[in-house]
Amino acid sequence: MAFILKEVTRECCSRILSHQFLVRAVVLFLVSNVALADSYSVVARKGTPATGTALSGSNFYHLSNTSTVNIELPIITGQGTIVFEALLSGNGLTVLNDNAVFAQTPNGELQLLAQEGTSFLNNQAQVSLNGFSTFDVGKTDEISFISPLSGSGVTGSNINSTWVASGGQVRLAVRDGVSGFGQISQRTLQSSQELLSFRSTVPGYSGYVGYWLPNYSPTAPYSPTASELGKTGSPAPGCPEAFFGTDLRLHTSGSGTYLLASSLFGAGATNGTSSGLWEVNSSESVELMLRAGMETAPGSGSFFSTFVGPRRSPVINANGTYAFTATLAGSDTRTSLFRVREHALARVISTGESAPEAGTNVVFASIDPTWTGQNISISDDPNDGIALYATLAGPGIDATNDRSLWIFGGDGNRTLVMQGGQQIGGTPYQIINSSIGTLLSFNASEELAFRASLSGVETPSQIPVPSAEAILKFSRAQLAIAVRQYQQFEESKWIVRVDWLPEIQLNDLGQIVFTGTVGTQISDLSGTPALFRIGRNNLPSVVAVAGMPVEAVSGEHFSLSSNGWSTSASLSDTGDITFLALATFGEQVVFRVSIEDQELFDGPISDFNHDGIVTQQDLFDFLEAFFAQSQAADVDHSGIVSIQDLFNFLNDWFEHL
Repeated sequence: MAFILKEVTRECCSRILSHQFLVRAVVLFLVSNVALADSYSVVARKGTPATGTALSGSNFYHLSNTSTVNIELPIITGQGTIVFEALLSGNGLTVLNDNAVFAQTPNGELQLLAQEGTSFLNNQAQVSLNGFSTFDVGKTDEISFISPLSGSGVTGSNINSTWVASGGQVRLAVRDGVSGFGQISQRTLQSSQELLSFRSTVPGYSGYVGYWLPNYSPTAPYSPTASELGKTGSPAPGCPEAFFGTDLRLHTSGSGTYLLASSLFGAGATNGTSSGLWEVNSSESVELMLRAGMETAPGSGSFFSTFVGPRRSPVINANGTYAFTATLAGSDTRTSLFRVREHALARVISTGESAPEAGTNVVFASIDPTWTGQNISISDDPNDGIALYATLAGPGIDATNDRSLWIFGGDGNRTLVMQGGQQIGGTPYQIINSSIGTLLSFNASEELAFRASLSGVETPSQIPVPSAEAILKFSRAQLAIAVRQYQQFEESKWIVRVDWLPEIQLNDLGQIVFTGTVGTQISDLSGTPALFRIGRNNLPSVVAVAGMPVEAVSGEHFSLSSNGWSTSASLSDTGDITFLALATFGEQVVFRVSIEDQELFDGPISDFNHDGIVTQQDLFDFLEAFFAQSQAADVDHSGIVSIQDLFNFLNDWFEHL
């Protein structure tokens, strides 16, 4: 009986598609669906007091850039602390001390981190903070910023100082041009007691670079020393009569694990032994791990040739696992990908190996292709998954489908994420081969987000090229369109253009933030600048758009009037977003948005309302979403809501009813 009802229902559903408006009206009458709403709170607002800090008698005066003021945009740490810069007004404030850096903790506490004009003794000279720049944040709650100095002995070569804030304590980490350092660059925050590693030029030696860790002293808080990790021209540990080269690079996971990679020079660096990898252990000693000329495995007759060069940068994760590609010599001359876990070396894949997932007799032709600047990434997941771009070759492979993206798990499993020309799910859209190779965002759940171009998308007649930009997301073994250009995501709302922040922001919860434009129809090519977010289940929504009314949790009301979020949006791993916006009457506001998102659900798709049981209400809820063309009805994660989603839902519904 259930089988007959199932077939009748399928036939009825096919016939009523031409009368969707009637069914939709009936369903909307029978059921309702309450959408989850993000909550907005005000971090700082022009004209309001800096309450709760040592400057509580002053007001925020400027929070955004002007023609005469350069202010750092707000940014959020992995754990949700927001740091921002502000100009202040009030009694006792002048142009010498009206600039400050603040932080708001996840519980809403506002903290003063640093104020312009604050003086301190550094290297027996009295100097003062003279502005702020270059905010950086860590995966937990570390914050770093640069402050130019003024005062005794300050010159162009020693003007910049780098500061780190953690646990409510602000410390000077390093200053340019003192203690044997040149110009400081590549500051990397750590989730450990070292807090910061940094790169510096070496005074007096053109092309020389080095890496250090600061050493903080409670008795001399403003005159830190530093421990050298490696420097051009210094002896390379484990390599007699060999020295680090000018291409020395430090790679770090952001959690206190460090890896040095460098070419070598000197009498001990003969042909075939002129590069290597070194690990910095917890005692800050540097240990040689691998060197060109070493065997890839005992007795193999195959040797490492080089670890350095374009697209050869090793990657390291929070678990201390690292991966790298290397060319080989001897009995095996292939380029290979290796993973090192707890000092155990394992080859993952080599050129020439078969790739049956991409077709019969297809092989990996290149695993360090020239069409990408980032050939490998590694996840912080305990599985230590590696994402790899590769070029394929073999029967049926040509310039339309030879690019590919893979994940190699630490358990030995591998997955073909995408390939040029691939059709996505049940959609008519195909991935354009030449668009593969963009920067990847790889989170701690082994989810990937990246951008690509799609063919087969309906485009406005004014656009001569029938393709669309998209953000694709790979999650739980499925590739789906998270969002695409010309997508309708709400009634009378279309995503007209998908722009990009410096990189796609994918957090460890699987949420994404991106910028673009929204229009009232697909042909509205100009659109209105907007900030979007995508939830765990690939449901896009607008976070901010010009003209959008916003009610904060405090009861304050705003109407957004500018797209300052296009450059200031920042996403945390806790699901909070911060951005700067101009509102009505010229107000400048730093917002915190807490995403109200659906939990990922591992039950059957027919339990549409996720209450643990499959009932008629699930059918009603699904039909409402289906006829409204809501992305919630995209149960096959294909990126579009189609008749196939209806059939998939009904099949599962009858199975679990």
